[in-house]
Amino acid sequence: MVPPKFTLPAGVLLLGIVSSLAAPPPDEEYRKAAMTGGDVKRGKAVFEDQRTACAQCHSVDGSATGIGPDLYAAGDKFARKDLIESILDPSASIMTGYATTIVETKKGERFQGILRSRSDEVIVLVNVGKVEHRIARSEVAREETGAGSLMPPGLHSQLTTGEFRDLIAYLESRKQPETKVAYEAGTPLDIPSIEKPVGFEPVFGMKEKFHKPVWFGEHPGIDGAFLIAEKSKGTISLLEKVNGEEVVSLFVNILDEIYVANDEGILGVALHPGFAENGRYFMMHETMTGKKRGMAVVERVAREDGRADSGKPTRKVLRWKIDTFYHHGGGLEFGPDGYLYIGMGDGGPQEDPEGKAQDLGRFEGSLLRIDVDRQEGGRSYAIPADNPFAGGDPAQ
Repeated sequence: MVPPKFTLPAGVLLLGIVSSLAAPPPDEEYRKAAMTGGDVKRGKAVFEDQRTACAQCHSVDGSATGIGPDLYAAGDKFARKDLIESILDPSASIMTGYATTIVETKKGERFQGILRSRSDEVIVLVNVGKVEHRIARSEVAREETGAGSLMPPGLHSQLTTGEFRDLIAYLESRKQPETKVAYEAGTPLDIPSIEKPVGFEPVFGMKEKFHKPVWFGEHPGIDGAFLIAEKSKGTISLLEKVNGEEVVSLFVNILDEIYVANDEGILGVALHPGFAENGRYFMMHETMTGKKRGMAVVERVAREDGRADSGKPTRKVLRWKIDTFYHHGGGLEFGPDGYLYIGMGDGGPQEDPEGKAQDLGRFEGSLLRIDVDRQEGGRSYAIPADNPFAGGDPAQ
């Protein structure tokens, strides 16, 4: 029996093929569509849809049980445009602690995921679907934490621009409820106005734009001048007002001495109490020697007029190794006692699962205090005599 023939109107088959192969709208159309409006209820359905798999990686109840950041209060933390960009380009700005770690074994196996924990015996990575990889340290040939996100690019292309708008509306709606109990021991819900309101006026930044500024301070030797450090550029600049105009000049650039990737660079700056006379200043930054990450506190000297660095070599004051590329701290301050105080982070990963901050044999999780005006014991600094741990347990 000869099967019957079916005749389709001209163009119908072609239209079906073209529709199935049609490229998704460009990112700019998604971006424009999502800037306003959207249906929260429909957006919740998109969030839970298998096409996006959002719910597989992100919790929304504050439990932080997913491998991605918890989105319980995403609407409080991020502006709508930031929520949009986090989906269109997930690797452009990764929340600290959620970059992808890649581990290659001596057998040629390759694992990737979010670093959950690390010990002397094992490295634990977690991946989509809460899949856990436990790799023996003795089998590791290479480990690298990159600047990429585990969230793949292009997930939004599975959605229409309308569905994308709804998803953004849902994420924006995730806000922490205000409750009386939450504020009883903290900031009150209603804050009365003061009789003479204090206003804030921009001083710098109207003409010159700064990239990831991490420190700003008054120049003690030049009236009306300030210094600003930009993390990823590895620079400190001198800011002045000349005839009412902003004037920015380079004070120092140490980009070739520091390591910069996603969230690294210059983390802190402190001017010596006698900076106006001796020009000494200190910085804290990341380093990379071969494939080994590290941190350093260094000293440099300004030239006599204080308007720029002298160009003399950097002096290493303190160096230590690190395991991850975040939670390094960075606070540097001179106290009224003349000693340099150094604020240390826990070193990561998220929630400090290895307990490094509780380990007295490590710098992480500590507030260090050193005397940079003296050197002793083969070190580039001295330990203050009244340090309660000095001369005790070597780990302390």
